[in-house]
Amino acid sequence: MANITTTTAAAFIPEIWAQKALEVLRSNVVLAKLVTKDTDVATFQVGDVLHIPYPGTFTAQDKSANTAVTLQTPSGGADLSVTLNKHKEVSFLIEDPARAQANQDLMDRYINSAVPAIAEAIENDLFALYAGLSGSVGTSGTDITAATIRSARKALGTTLSRALRIARTETLRAHREATRASYQANSDLVDGWIWHSALGERTCAACWAMHGTFHTLDERLDDHPNGRCAMVPATRSWAELGRKYGLDFGDVEETPPKITLGVDLFERLPVETQIKILGPAKYAAWEDGKFALGDVVGRKRSREWGTHRYEKSLVELLGAEKAKGYTRLALMGAAKNAGQYSADDLIRVAGLGLRELTHGELERVARHVANAGFSSTEMMRVRTSIRGQVWDGKKLEIGDTIPTDVGHYLKHVVVNQEWPDGTTLEDYKRSLEEVILDQDSDVFVSRYNDAWQIGFVRGSRDWRGSNGGDFIFVEYKVQYGYLVTGYQPEDVIIQLTKKRESFRWIRNKRFH
Repeated sequence: MANITTTTAAAFIPEIWAQKALEVLRSNVVLAKLVTKDTDVATFQVGDVLHIPYPGTFTAQDKSANTAVTLQTPSGGADLSVTLNKHKEVSFLIEDPARAQANQDLMDRYINSAVPAIAEAIENDLFALYAGLSGSVGTSGTDITAATIRSARKALGTTLSRALRIARTETLRAHREATRASYQANSDLVDGWIWHSALGERTCAACWAMHGTFHTLDERLDDHPNGRCAMVPATRSWAELGRKYGLDFGDVEETPPKITLGVDLFERLPVETQIKILGPAKYAAWEDGKFALGDVVGRKRSREWGTHRYEKSLVELLGAEKAKGYTRLALMGAAKNAGQYSADDLIRVAGLGLRELTHGELERVARHVANAGFSSTEMMRVRTSIRGQVWDGKKLEIGDTIPTDVGHYLKHVVVNQEWPDGTTLEDYKRSLEEVILDQDSDVFVSRYNDAWQIGFVRGSRDWRGSNGGDFIFVEYKVQYGYLVTGYQPEDVIIQLTKKRESFRWIRNKRFH
C-alpha cells in the first residue's frame, strides 16, 4: 500500500471536510429549513435562476356514483423565479492537511467554529427577505373564523403545530450544541455527557432506552423532533484531576452523577404505564421477550431534521407477519395481559403464531379446558339425531331443551355407540377429561367459523365402542369458555382440516 502524504491526502479534503461541514450547517439553521432550496429541485450554481412551480390551490368536489370526475385547474398557481445571488464562504489555512484529517478533534474544532458563521449569514439574509413581505387574511375587527385560520395556514405555508415543532426542536438543538461546545472547551474537566430523558408517560420508548447512556464529547444529542432530552456533564474524577495537575485530592469525596439506566427504570414501572408508553401490541412483544427495550432505538437522516433518533415500529423489530399477529392480539384486548396471560389468552397467542407455549403454559391451558367442561348453564335444543331418547324420565321431542353435556352424551354414546355399552354420562365426561389432560395427546389451535378453538386428539383405547373410531376428538371454544364437542370421528384427518383457518399444532406426536 502506498504511503499517504500531504500531497495525496489533500485530494480527500472536499469529501471529508464538506460532509462534516454540511452536518454542522444543518444543525445550526432554522429558517432555511422552511424555504425551498436549489437541492430540492436540481443542482445549481450561484448566478443561476431557479424556476419553482407552485401549483396553487384545489377545491374538493362532490362525487356521485358512476359519474366522471371533474378535472380542475388550480387557482393561484405560479412559476416562482429565484435567483441564486448569494455565495457565503469562511476560509482558513491548514498547513498539514494529512495531519488535520487524521486528527478528529482538530477537524471538529475548525468546522464547529467556521460553519456556524455561514449558518448565521444565511439566516440573516432570509430574515431580511421576510421583512419585505406583507400579506393579511381575514378582516380587522371581526372574530377569527375557521376559514380565516385555514387561509392563514395557506399563506404561511405550514400549520401551527409544525411551526411550533420547528421552533421547539431548533431552539433545543441550539441549546444542546452550545452546551456541548462548553463541555468541549472544558474537556480537561468534562470527560463526556450522559443522556437524560424526561421519563414520563409522554416520553417515547427510544428516549427511555437512551436515558443514562454515556456519550463522548464529539457526539451530538440527536434527539427526535420535539424531543425534550438533555445532556448531563460527566466530569472527570478528583483522582484523574489530581494526577493531571500533580495535586492530592485524596480527601475529596467523589460525587459522580448517579443516573440509573432508563432500561432498568422502565422495568420497574407499573404495567399500565409500560403499556401507555409502548402501546399494547409492542408491550406484549416486549414482555414476551421478542426484543429488548434498547432495540427500539433507531437512527435515521431526513432532509428537514438531519440525523436523529426515533422509535422503531413493531414491523422493524419483528417483521410484518409477527407485527400483524401482535396487533391482532391487541385488538382482541389480550395484549395488555402479557406476562400474566389467562389460559384463553395463551390459546390466542399460540393460534396467532406469536410464540410457542412453554410446557407449564400448555399444562395450565389443559387444566383450564378440563375444568371448564361442557357449559353448566347453556341448554341445547333436541335434534333429529336424539329424538325419542329418554332422559330424566321424559321422552325427548324436537324442540325440547336439555343440558349440552347430556345432548352430546346421548348422540355419541347412546345413539352412535362410539363408546362401550354401559358408559354413563359421568364416564363419558371423564373420558374427555383424560384426553385433555393426557400429555400424550396431540393439541392444535385453529379458527373455526372465525372463532378460536383448541382441540385435543388421542387414541380412543378402552373407550372405543362398537361404532367408535381410532381417536377421541375434543374441542373447546374460547369465545364460549367451554367444550363444544367430544366424539370419535370416522376420519380424524377430515375433522382436522374441515372449515378451519389458521391451523397450528401446539403438540404433535402422530400427525406429521
